[in-house]
Order: sequence, then structure tokens, then C-alpha cells
Amino acid sequence: MSFFSYLLLICICVFQIGCASPSDLANAHLKSAYYKYIDKDYESSIEKVNRLLSKHKDEYSNEHTASLLNLKALNYYGLEKFIDAKGTLDYLIAEYPETKAAKDSVHLRNDLEKAINKAFGKT
Repeated sequence: MSFFSYLLLICICVFQIGCASPSDLANAHLKSAYYKYIDKDYESSIEKVNRLLSKHKDEYSNEHTASLLNLKALNYYGLEKFIDAKGTLDYLIAEYPETKAAKDSVHLRNDLEKAINKAFGKT
């Protein structure tokens, strides 16, 4: 290969890598965890969410972080770990109240609270 061929190859690689913004990467990671949820692989999805939040939290916007927490709560719900789901939603709503995910989660959180209270004989 000539010098110009190498230079062209490097430019193409840099261009391809440089085109992915942090937001694009965050969306890709979120989709990956969501696909595990869709496949009802709840444990793997929770592990993926936890890994993403611990390793890449600084790379995500509040909206992405809130969406990951919402997905984590949905996975707990799928596993019938209702107290864990409610706790995750409580944290999401308290820490990221201005996000769409928090606003969308309020009804699920309230329904979970009612179900938990009913299950434990509280009114």
C-alpha cells in the first residue's frame, strides 16, 4: 500500500469512530440492556444496567441515567421483586425528577406501593 492509501484508511477509521457521539453510545448501551429485557433475560439486563451505571455514568445525561434506572425497575418487576422495583423507582424519582423517565415512572411506583401495602396487610 502506498502512503496515500494508508492515510486514506486512517482518515476513514478516524471519521467512523469520531461520528459516534456520547449520546449515540449511551443509546446503543441502553438498547442492548433493553433487548435483554425484551427477551425476558431480566437478570442479564440488570447486570448490564449496573455495569453501565458504574462504568459509564459520567458519560450519560440525566435522561439516559434515568432511563437505565427505569429499565432496572422494570426488570425487577419482571422478576417479581416488587420492593426492589419500588426502591429503584423511588431513587429515580428523587434523583432525576425533571426527566421524562421519572415523570413516566410515578404511576408505576404508586401502583407498586399499593400492591406492596396490600400484600403486607397495610392500608
